[in-house]
Amino acid sequence: MNAINNMSQMIDERDRTIHDQKCLIDERDRIIHDQKRLIDERDSTVLTQKNLIDERDLVSAQQIN
Repeated sequence: MNAINNMSQMIDERDRTIHDQKCLIDERDRIIHDQKRLIDERDSTVLTQKNLIDERDLVSAQQIN
């Protein structure tokens, strides 16, 4: 009977470990998603800044001519 209880406890511990690992994987996936979103926002900001610089340069060139 003791061996059965030990085996049952080991299975329960294994199941808790698997659950904890799944939770960690889910959290990692959320972090990756957030990082991708931040990268997209950064890229959009860089593009906007580049467009503003190009527009400024065009206006400057027109004022010189």
